[in-house]
Amino acid sequence: MTKYKIVHSTKDMYNDIELPLDTEDVTIGGKYNMFGDEITITQVGSIISGSNSDVAYTLQEVVEEEEE
Repeated sequence: MTKYKIVHSTKDMYNDIELPLDTEDVTIGGKYNMFGDEITITQVGSIISGSNSDVAYTLQEVVEEEEE
C-alpha cells in the first residue's frame, strides 16, 4: 500500500487527509470508492486525479522520510 494525501478537492473537503491506496488497483479509467463516492481515475503516477459529477480530488504520494 502506498500512502497518499489529498492536496485538493473541489468541495474543499478532506484536504490534507492521508489514506492508503493499493496503487496496483488504481488505473486510468478505473473506479475507486472514496468517502462513499465512486470516482473515476484520470491520471496516475506520484499524483492521482479522480472525479465524478460532484467532486474532483487530487492526491499526492506521501514519501516517508527514513529515520537515521
